[in-house]
Amino acid sequence: MASIGQKLEEARNRKGISIREAEEATKIRGHFLASFEKDAFDVNLPPVYLSGFLKNYARFLGLDPEAVLAELEVFMPSRSGKTIKKSLGSITSSSEGGEVEVNSGSATPSVETETRRGSPLSTSEQNSAQGVLKPVIVITSGAFVLVGIVVSLIYVLKKPDAPHSPPNNSVITERGSTAADSNGSASVKKITLRLAAYGAIERLILSDDGAKPPQQRYYDRKDLKAGWEESFNINGSFRCYASSLENIRYIIDDGQELVPPKNGSGSFVWSQKGE
Repeated sequence: MASIGQKLEEARNRKGISIREAEEATKIRGHFLASFEKDAFDVNLPPVYLSGFLKNYARFLGLDPEAVLAELEVFMPSRSGKTIKKSLGSITSSSEGGEVEVNSGSATPSVETETRRGSPLSTSEQNSAQGVLKPVIVITSGAFVLVGIVVSLIYVLKKPDAPHSPPNNSVITERGSTAADSNGSASVKKITLRLAAYGAIERLILSDDGAKPPQQRYYDRKDLKAGWEESFNINGSFRCYASSLENIRYIIDDGQELVPPKNGSGSFVWSQKGE
């Protein structure tokens, strides 16, 4: 069975892009992406950032992000602090003779306590049973808490723009509020970018590079057909990745229709400084 890193690398190779192109499209540093593909997840990142980066990269490559996160939990159980390295034992009760059997481990012999049928356990026997059950209850409770934390992180990282919008044509990342940054955004001239498809495009990702966090936005569009058009408000410059650049046309502020400088799978950049 392929590891997480092998799945990521194979998915990237199928898209025909390099680590650098993946870095430009996802805004995740290339050395993190390279480490993920080598199954090296100890990259000195907080768990929230590690899960978020890995989830966004998996989604960009067309993999199931939830499945990748689940594999990460199995691959790195020590991150949760709940790894169990020794058997804590089990308790079983015979229904016929009131026989109680306690197994404390592979090297410890079983201890059997015989009681008369129908008579209750003595106080010492009850305390012994509770002493065995207590760590099991604590571990079980901790496991439920861990599952709740993982589910909460997944929910927070999703951050859907609209609950009723189609999942294939949604904004994949939006951080912070939409209010303009009074220190730097006011000097950037907003433009209207219109993208049009002249043929089938399997994947298109648009990055508003003119905006700085927390206003920076990314748009992900899939399975576009000829005739598709959409307008975007961009802060001065953008980067566009498409699986078929020859089928893309773009127009700035209702001006002349422009064509990307290359064909095939790849990305191109436009900015006000270089127009």
